[in-house]
Amino acid sequence: YDTFSNQLRNVVVDKHDQGAIWGGHPILALDVWEHSYYHDYGPARGEFVDNFFEVVDWSEPATRYEQAVELFE
Repeated sequence: YDTFSNQLRNVVVDKHDQGAIWGGHPILALDVWEHSYYHDYGPARGEFVDNFFEVVDWSEPATRYEQAVELFE
């Protein structure tokens, strides 16, 4: 959540900080560096991403978004 524009944003952050929204509050994050999936999935990053979205409890990001809106708008 971008606290400067009060908007939800989808961003790609490279090398831990390039592309980050300073002052932003993450609602949902997915790490796709090799260390996060290679042990279980090998080179099948797409399968890892698909499975990630299958197990997300969507009520949690929804709650985090609502909390961010209340705090910053």
